[in-house]
This record gives sequence, structure tokens and C-alpha cells, in this order.
Amino acid sequence: MKSQTMRSRISTTSSAAPEHGVSGSAFEAALPFPPLFSVASHWADPWLVVAGTRTGTRHATQGVPTDDAVLVTRCGPHALLAVADGAGDPRATRSSEGAARAVAIAAAAAHRSWSIYGADSQLLVEALAAARVDLIARAHAESLDPVVFATTLTLVLLAGDRLVSARIGDGSVYTWDGNQLVRFCSVPLAETATPMLTQPDWRTWLATADQERPFVQGLVVCSDGADDFFLDDAPTGRAPSANMFKGLSDFHDQYGPTAGVSYAMQMLNNPDWARRTADDRSFVFALKPQTAKATPHARLQR
Repeated sequence: MKSQTMRSRISTTSSAAPEHGVSGSAFEAALPFPPLFSVASHWADPWLVVAGTRTGTRHATQGVPTDDAVLVTRCGPHALLAVADGAGDPRATRSSEGAARAVAIAAAAAHRSWSIYGADSQLLVEALAAARVDLIARAHAESLDPVVFATTLTLVLLAGDRLVSARIGDGSVYTWDGNQLVRFCSVPLAETATPMLTQPDWRTWLATADQERPFVQGLVVCSDGADDFFLDDAPTGRAPSANMFKGLSDFHDQYGPTAGVSYAMQMLNNPDWARRTADDRSFVFALKPQTAKATPHARLQR
């Protein structure tokens, strides 16, 4: 029986010129309208992936779109997760577009470069570089300062038991072993301002990770607005908490693979969590079902 693979994909193009081995002709991204609220699930064997985003109260009351962007797509035979968060800097007047372009162009670049790098952190570094080139080129084409498109960007490749990541800026990546939630691919942060993909010294703030982690049962990539979902009070300050992952896992065990969408909706709609931050909240969960009977395919055969 053939193994199931991810059922969602994106095809994008960029106006970016090649940089650091990122090849390709000129092409342009078709960007969706920014969502007010969006939840989707994907089956990326052996991972069940749930992505969610919600416009924060600050943007909602101002009548402006979210500046977060989330993408789950195919890269080679694996799943690529991308989360970007446009800058809140007053100069970053088109950061929402910058975030959307960043995830789309990075995904397209990773797809094109798969045959060169395979599942390696350099693949994702080149994808970030391609996204940056696109944003700079777009700004120059309109005689703008690139800061108008300022955004963070986090990429994670789920390559079976191997986890590969490259990122710049705030937000977090956590892994869950069924018990504890721990940070993965921690990124250096400046004391004065969050590092952005568009700044000249972006590579100074770049972080990468490439590890075999067969014990990992779950992973989450989130913007800084959603980080509080995965933190709790501790003697030394705020520390990673596995409560949300345990809840998702229990929900999955009780209601099946599609329960992840309901769980994500409850998280994003919870008024208590909404009062904690006015920022946009975006995340991508990846849960590895522990038995074959827990997979969507197996359940459909019943």
C-alpha cells in the first residue's frame, strides 16, 4: 500500500534575483488576502499538521489586516512549515505583504533547491536568502526603503524523525516528547529591536538546527503573539509548558485526526487568552500519532 503524503501544496513564483546558489528565472508570487481567522489541517505522513491564525484586537479595531503569515506546503517528500510576523515598526507600512511574500517565496525557493541540498539546514538558509532578495528587489522596484516590508521568518522541515529549522526574529519553535516542551532552534535577539529579514546584517541573527529526534511526538512553530499559549509561570520566569500539547493529544485520541481543527479554534477563540495580548496569534502544530490506527487513512478504512 502506498504511503500517504501531504495533500496541500502551493505553487509560487518570485521576482527575486538568484543569491547564494538560489537559482531560478524571474517570477512573481500570487498572494492571498490576509485572513481575519483561519484554521486548516493537513496530513503529512507521519505528521498531522494543524495551522491557525487570528487577527489581534489591535489590528481588528484599527481595521487593518494581520501582519502574520502561515504556510504548510510540500518540500521534496517532506512537509515545510513557515511562519512570518511583519514588524510593528511605524516605518514598516507594508509588513503584512512582507510576511506573506516571505513565506511564499521561501517555500518556492526551497522546493526548487531540494535536488541540490535535500533535507539540510542550508536548504532553509537559502530559502530565507531568496525571500530576502525578493523583498529588497520589490522595495527597490518601487523606490522604497526595504524596511517597509520588514518581517521575521521561521522555517521548519519535518523530514521523518529529522527536524531541520532556520529562522530570524522572535516567535518560537518547541518540540514535545510526550512529557516536556522544550525550545528548538533558539534564535539570538537584539536588545533594542527584533531582528528582521530585510536588515543588512540579517545573517548575524540567523539561527539553524538540524537534528535526529525520534523521540519527538509533537512540534509547534508560533509567532510571538501566540507564544503565550506555550508558556507558564515558573520560579525563574515564564517557561515552556506542555499543557496545550497534552490537550491536543488528548483531543486527537478522543475525537480523531480532524479534532485538531476544533482544538485550534478553541485556542484562538478563548477570550481569556485574547486578553493577554492585542497582537496577532499564529501557530502551526505538528503531532505524530503513536499508532497506525490513529492516522487519517487508517480511520477512513474502518
